[in-house]
Parts: sequence; structure tokens; C-alpha cells
Amino acid sequence: MEELLAAMDAAGDSIPDLTHETSFKTRFFNDRRLAALSKFIGKEWRQVASCLGLEKVQLDKLEINHPRDHSRQVLEGLSAWRLTMKDDGEMLAKLMASLQECSRSDLSEKIQEEHGQHGQTETEESENPS
Repeated sequence: MEELLAAMDAAGDSIPDLTHETSFKTRFFNDRRLAALSKFIGKEWRQVASCLGLEKVQLDKLEINHPRDHSRQVLEGLSAWRLTMKDDGEMLAKLMASLQECSRSDLSEKIQEEHGQHGQTETEESENPS
């Protein structure tokens, strides 16, 4: 148990403080979309998070920090992962591959569809400024 706690302390800052995050508000994978996504991931969230590249110690720390709040565990895991990505394109590709690997092609297709609609909306807005 002491080894686990020491490893979690070492990982300490690898889980972001969501109250200070502002750089993703206008992106496709903003806080609102990650919160919605976290509700769809479900019980296999640790497997999805692992496929996304989060380490076991990070996942353990999320469970300890939020023992009865599954949605918060998933949301903070997704937010930590998002901070490792350089842009929406990279995030979309990695998320799609991870969801496919975890047999969640249903969710992968839903996100791709939303992303396509988001791109169309941005194009329309840039062509018709108010």
C-alpha cells in the first residue's frame, strides 16, 4: 500500500486541476464535450483511459480522489489525457483508435459524426461573420 501511495505522490501533478484550464474552451474537445463523453464511456473507462496512454497510478489516484463519483473519475482522466495532445486532430485520431480497441465503435462513430458537424458549423460561421 505504501508503494502505491508513493507512486501516486510521484505522479501528483500529472492529473490536472480543472479549475485553471482555459486553453480548450473553443476546441471541439472542450470541457462540456468531455463531460458528455465521460457519461457514455461507462464501466470500461479504465481500459479506455489506459489505451489513451494514462498510467495505472493515475487511474488509481482518480479512484482514490473521487471514490464514489465515477463520472468525475472519467472526466478528470479525459482531461489529463487532453493535456498531452497537441490539437483536435491528434485527439480525434487517438480517441477513435482507443475506442475501437476497446470495442466501443458505437461511441467512436458518434464522436466522428459530431466532429463532422462541428467542422461544418465552424466553416459556416467563418463564411458568414455577424
